[in-house]
Amino acid sequence: MDFDTSLLVDEVWDARRDSRHEPSVTNIPLHYERAKALCLRRAISSRDMTAFVIATIHLNLCVGTIARFSRERPDLMATLEELLAFKACGEFMLTEVGHGLDARNLETTATMEADGSFTLNTPNAGAAKAMPPSSPLAGMARVAVVFARLIVGGDDRGVKPFVVRINDARG
Repeated sequence: MDFDTSLLVDEVWDARRDSRHEPSVTNIPLHYERAKALCLRRAISSRDMTAFVIATIHLNLCVGTIARFSRERPDLMATLEELLAFKACGEFMLTEVGHGLDARNLETTATMEADGSFTLNTPNAGAAKAMPPSSPLAGMARVAVVFARLIVGGDDRGVKPFVVRINDARG
C-alpha cells in the first residue's frame, strides 16, 4: 500500500520524535503539533469541512475502534487494511434517532444465534441509526462500527460494537 508522504518532510513529523509508548504528559504535545500541521498547512477543515468530517469519522471513530480489537481478533485485519487503504469508508453508528448519543438507552439489539453469528434488529423508528455521512453515495463501499445491545440467551449483556458492511461500491 502506497501513501503520500509529502507532508512528512515537515520537522514536526521527524520519526526520531515518535514515542512507542502510551500517550503521556511528555509526548502528548507532539500529537497536538502534528494535528495543527494537518489543519494549518493543508487547510483541511477550512477548504472542505465535509471531507474533514468524513476523514475524522473514518480514521478516528471507525478505524480507531476496530484497531483496538485487532490483536484479539485477527479476523478483523483484512477489514482494517481495506479501511486504511480507503477501499471502504468507515462509519460510526452509535446515534439513534430517538436517543441521540445516550448509549445507555440504545434500543438496537444484536442477538447471538446458535451458530455464533449475530442478528441486528432495529425494533422501532426511534432506534434507527442516524449518521448523515453513511448514505450509499459516491461509489464507495461502507463498513460501519454499529453499536447495539448484545443479547445472549435472552440476557442483555450491554452495548457493544459490531463491525457491519453496510453497502458495497454499487450502493
